[in-house]
Amino acid sequence: MNRIFIIFLLILFCLDRNTNMQKIESLFKEGRYQETLLEIQRFENSYFFLEKPKELILWKARLFSLYPETFEISIKFYQQYLSENPDPNIYYELFLLYLDIKRENDLLNLISGEFIPIELIFDPKIMILRNFLECYLKAKKDIKAEQILSLAQKIKDPYLKNYCILTRLSFYLKENDKNTFSFNLYNRNIINKQLNFFKTNATNPKEFDLFEKNITLLLNLLSSTKNSDHQKKVFCELQQRFPQFEISEISIENCRNLFKDSLLIQRNLIFAITQMQDQLIKPFFDDRLYQLKKQ
Repeated sequence: MNRIFIIFLLILFCLDRNTNMQKIESLFKEGRYQETLLEIQRFENSYFFLEKPKELILWKARLFSLYPETFEISIKFYQQYLSENPDPNIYYELFLLYLDIKRENDLLNLISGEFIPIELIFDPKIMILRNFLECYLKAKKDIKAEQILSLAQKIKDPYLKNYCILTRLSFYLKENDKNTFSFNLYNRNIINKQLNFFKTNATNPKEFDLFEKNITLLLNLLSSTKNSDHQKKVFCELQQRFPQFEISEISIENCRNLFKDSLLIQRNLIFAITQMQDQLIKPFFDDRLYQLKKQ
């Protein structure tokens, strides 16, 4: 009889655990972050001396990854979770956080064969990150027009693929047009005017032809999927990181309202590029307190 009672209690305990985890996920996806944290704390307190679900560590990592003041706390929670649960999808999440705060050494170390579990070295998700790094780190200031799209085709991930292309395009534009502060990538009429401007001021017609060809290929790549909800979300995620480009007609404010479940859209970035000058905006807090590296 006692055994049956214990089994019954365990079933109720598991059901309650699943219900609480679903509630945490639901609150987070609705953008109710303060309530999510309170629910996590309440759930943790209910465990007393029992081992707490590892998923709670992950949800805290996600919550704290939204604000610059707690980026370092988020990283520690991600690392703690991964030390016991080497999930490629979570490596991906931490990788994107490192990318947002420009921690290139950590990007490299995270997926290095010296640190990553041997069973994940050739995992498809990790291979995507490795291909992205090759494309991203080779985006030099002296990049040529024909290199804007190079290496990106190997990246089987819409966000990272376009991230690398836009990184390369931004380097190219900075090097070849010091007066360009905005570049439209969705309105064909504006794009044609931009290309005409480049053509008028081009000192090397062959270089311009290559640039125009790559821009046309990029536009075809972007427009081929622009009407899908997933791609709209990707464009929103990219827009905040590349304010010098007009990637979508959806404003950042509308992006935040449309996609409350996106860590990338909801994350508050420390640095941004103004539309009028190419400089870093100072953070609103002293980031030395959180050991964040200066750009």
